[in-house]
Amino acid sequence: MNEGREYKIVELRKDILNLPNHIFGDHTKCAERSYDCSEIDKGGESTEKNYVADMEKVGLFQKLCEIMGYMSDHANSLLHRVTNNYAEAFNIQVAVTIGGKRINWGLRGQYAMRVYAAVLRHNTGALLSHVFGSFGDIPTVVKIVD
Repeated sequence: MNEGREYKIVELRKDILNLPNHIFGDHTKCAERSYDCSEIDKGGESTEKNYVADMEKVGLFQKLCEIMGYMSDHANSLLHRVTNNYAEAFNIQVAVTIGGKRINWGLRGQYAMRVYAAVLRHNTGALLSHVFGSFGDIPTVVKIVD
């Protein structure tokens, strides 16, 4: 990995770990991380109530930080919008291909045809226009014998 990408991953991890503090009123780390946090006034003090101490008393904040720690462990894939859930990735392709969920594609096999197109796009990783554009081409692994 190059340093720029590694740096972005580390910074995203720190940002994710700071989220519970920021959301529940502890903005001390926002100032440390040089955020332009609207909840901090000119003097560096927070303008909203800090609920972190109350949440720590009942153990809720620690649980939340544990969950966010798990999320921050996946900063690399989050940074690059990668998923390891193939069903989710395929459903995204179907939604993109059919144009969303608000259109009735139930007439004359339109939905099935669009799902087939999504399958093709998911399996090849190419846009449908690229696939159709290559229909006349002879694959490089094929040898033409006269």
